[in-house]
Amino acid sequence: MAPEAKKKRKRFMKIGEVCELVGLESHVIRSWEDIFTALRPKKNRAGHRIFEQSDVDLICKIKNLVHEQGFTLRGAQLQMTQNKSGNVVSMQSKRPSERLVSEAIRELQEVRSILHEARNLLDSN
Repeated sequence: MAPEAKKKRKRFMKIGEVCELVGLESHVIRSWEDIFTALRPKKNRAGHRIFEQSDVDLICKIKNLVHEQGFTLRGAQLQMTQNKSGNVVSMQSKRPSERLVSEAIRELQEVRSILHEARNLLDSN
């Protein structure tokens, strides 16, 4: 049996242990507490955050939405809210920001074309 498997599974973890486990910095996790109302770790008498497995699972879910699927923090927040109500939003693109950028580029190219036509009309007069 591997040494990792022999380790007793801890019920409560400190923020440093969670950071190592999920691969995030502590300031990221602390900032997510302000954004995601479901992420509310308990605090011990000294005021240190104590995370349960459900908190770690939630952090992993948020990390997946933000880092893997390309959601903004607000988008991940909405996605998690909609998942609770049973309505799942499907994304047309893996990264919504890439879709928005491509739409903006297309619109700017149209504006550029219109401006070129207007300049040509003014130059011909």
